[in-house]
Amino acid sequence: KYSVPGIGTVLSGTVLQGSVGASDTVLLGPDTRGHFCTVGLKGLRTNDVDAKRARAGQSATLALRGVPAAAVRTGMVVLARGAQPVVCREF
Repeated sequence: KYSVPGIGTVLSGTVLQGSVGASDTVLLGPDTRGHFCTVGLKGLRTNDVDAKRARAGQSATLALRGVPAAAVRTGMVVLARGAQPVVCREF
């Protein structure tokens, strides 16, 4: 994660399954209490170029709408809005 002036909080990673669109609403989490929050995206880039969609296997950066960088921590994931994640603290 990092913060870009004029853009806000940006995440980078690889799309593992499905796809994500530049204006999608997604789930971000888990936070320190094990909860996921609904977050809107305000932009997406692949290979340092603005893109409308990133598909499985592609590296992407996602600009988050209204999420401070301090709210994002290592290990958080972005999931499809309709996902029903189960959080596991230890195994």
